[in-house]
Amino acid sequence: MDTRADIIKKIEDLTDLEFAILLCLVAKESCLIDTPSSTLDDLVKELILISREIFGLSYAVIECTADTSLEEFNATILESRRRPSELLQREENISKARLRQDKLWCYSFYSTPTLKTYCIHLFIANLTLTNGASHRNYTDVSARGNGRNETVNVIIARNYDHISQSIQVQTLEMLRTRRVHTKTATYSLPNNFIFIPILSSEARQLSSRLNNHLNEYISISHYHDPSVGLVNLEGDGSSLVDERGSPSSAAWNSSYTAKLTEKTAVILEEDIDYLRGLIPSVTVSTEVYCYAENIIDFLRFNRAVFCGITAPATRQFHKIVKCLASLHGVDYVPPSLVALAAKKIYRHRITIAKPQQDRSMMYGSDINAVEKILSSVTPESIVEDVLAEVEAPL
Repeated sequence: MDTRADIIKKIEDLTDLEFAILLCLVAKESCLIDTPSSTLDDLVKELILISREIFGLSYAVIECTADTSLEEFNATILESRRRPSELLQREENISKARLRQDKLWCYSFYSTPTLKTYCIHLFIANLTLTNGASHRNYTDVSARGNGRNETVNVIIARNYDHISQSIQVQTLEMLRTRRVHTKTATYSLPNNFIFIPILSSEARQLSSRLNNHLNEYISISHYHDPSVGLVNLEGDGSSLVDERGSPSSAAWNSSYTAKLTEKTAVILEEDIDYLRGLIPSVTVSTEVYCYAENIIDFLRFNRAVFCGITAPATRQFHKIVKCLASLHGVDYVPPSLVALAAKKIYRHRITIAKPQQDRSMMYGSDINAVEKILSSVTPESIVEDVLAEVEAPL
């Protein structure tokens, strides 16, 4: 079985939550997840297990409140990691090999015992200096921060809509620049990184619960239905509560734990990089591209959609479509993947128009009739209606 078939087989066994996280890791995007408030705690535990056991990634759980400060937020997501000093080790090996060659050259070149003795003393002195320099360089590298601080791979922000607007703006800057700026240093995001804000499902629309620009930057949204269950949590007999306290504490983070070293992750970082490398080779036919554009146009002209569909959402739409193709093991985009991407991309971006904002009000429509029509409309129903109206290519 080749590498591609191996990875696709593992992807087929993933749950919806695991697949959504893998999709965002491959696309290097973020994912908003909402669920009923009664399931929030269990969902956080499930995401911890997915991060740790399925993907082998470090994680941080943040309980967001209106009082959460930027310093607390940054301190939770930063993790000290010492980078392996492979370059220093390589230089040290080269130096030792060179000294061994010099030693052999000394013995072969000098014939008298006196010169040989001098050569040996010189060799020992050089070896001591070289080892000392290597040790000092390693210490200096660690002190200078090449054992660099960087954020954890997965940030799980519980009740993120409760956090202040200023921190949401800082989060947007972090996602946009892939940097975290503190008072003392600047830290980078790891290559495999995902930000997961978790919200409780309620009557209020998702699009109105976060900063507008941050909401637009988050790529996809996923609703977790409690009836589906939590596979990893239900199958994990160990408790997730340790010396750090419960996952509902203000700042509960974990780096690579002992458990992680005992069990190999299901989806390795090499698998994610491989899937990421397949995206440029995915092709989109003219008919499928027109189908995607028709979906966008129908969404823009839908009477229940307020403020239309933005250009960044369209770019995300086309990007996620190709990522889905690579995850499904194909190098082309079928219409079914376009429909799936539309459900994930636009659900948290659509704002339902108020009766007073309906276009038909300009032409004398009765506000009570308009209110009755819009009362049962949701972003999900809008996307479903559009997908039913737009004809998919054969």
